[in-house]
Amino acid sequence: MRSIHALLWVGRRRAAKDQRLAGVAILFPVVIMLLVGVLFGSNHPAPIGLIIKSNDQITQRLVSVLESSNSVSLHYYNNLPQMQDDILRGRVVAGVEIPQNFMSQVDEGKNPSIDLIAPAGQAPAITARTIVTAAVAVVSSEWTAALQASKKNHISLDKALAEAEKLTNSAETLISKKVSQQQSPFSYTAPSNLVLFVFITLLGASSAFVDTRKLGVFSRILAAPVRPISVVIGHMLGLFFLAIGQCVFLVVIGRVMLGVNFGDPLALGVLLVVLSLCAAGASTLLGTVAKSSEQAIAIGTVAGIALGMLGGCMWPTSIVGPAMAEFGHIAPQAWAMDAFVKLIYNGAGIGQILPDVLALLAFSVILVVISSTRLRHVISNK
Repeated sequence: MRSIHALLWVGRRRAAKDQRLAGVAILFPVVIMLLVGVLFGSNHPAPIGLIIKSNDQITQRLVSVLESSNSVSLHYYNNLPQMQDDILRGRVVAGVEIPQNFMSQVDEGKNPSIDLIAPAGQAPAITARTIVTAAVAVVSSEWTAALQASKKNHISLDKALAEAEKLTNSAETLISKKVSQQQSPFSYTAPSNLVLFVFITLLGASSAFVDTRKLGVFSRILAAPVRPISVVIGHMLGLFFLAIGQCVFLVVIGRVMLGVNFGDPLALGVLLVVLSLCAAGASTLLGTVAKSSEQAIAIGTVAGIALGMLGGCMWPTSIVGPAMAEFGHIAPQAWAMDAFVKLIYNGAGIGQILPDVLALLAFSVILVVISSTRLRHVISNK
């Protein structure tokens, strides 16, 4: 425990003296958060394009549900190229194409397939996607319930549909449960930049580990009856406090200045702890691999940005396709972003984000084990 405490104290002193960390940990995330939020965020109804290929009863109901939402405004198109062109020009944030077989899909009890085209990383596009998904769920549920009620109670389908619509207590109320109409335009950029810069900051801070290693400090420590895992944990704890401080600061900025509701405080606190542990583990591992402090900073910056892109910090993983989204979860950032989206957009609690928390915890444990093995190997081959 003494060695862990000593390494923790040294790490905190070194971090406090490194002025570069202040810019990367505090200034850059806030500036990027503001710029991206102002450029891509909006509290106004998100304009979405709509192509209707059928005129059946369920499609009409879906359109009326979308029209009733205060979170989106509809722009109708006759052809896909024109709608795609307006999406590229920013006239609409997303496009929806309702297929001819929409009613038959619902009739057969299938999950209806709606084609939605949206650009990457824009908060209004995320809102539009969620609104459309919620609207399809409302319409499908109403139709299924009406069919069952019509058969069971021997009433007309139209009457059963009317009763089902009453039970939903208006589509606008149902949709507002899925997405808050007062959602901050920074609701995605705030957590995404938090995750991105926590990893970039700590991966860059691995240069301190490299310097300490090159000076032979770890060799002298390990000459005593101290295990490599104790050295790794001691160094990680110093980085952990740096990361948790950065996380808390950015959450406060997001909540107070940008109006972002991060959701359940307990779930948020647990998420920030495991996120900080994971970032600290990644930094320690890089510190055992890099050959110089300059190399550690260079690799850390590139790796932090690349993994951030893969993990949804630049754009939501939901828009890149199922296969790519699954592949993106090789990066811990993807699990962190999944948890933040659940907290902010779905009002989730600790139970709903538990799989993401456990995944980040598993990453942390694996990184500790690998770092300890690497440190022993590096010291023995020196």
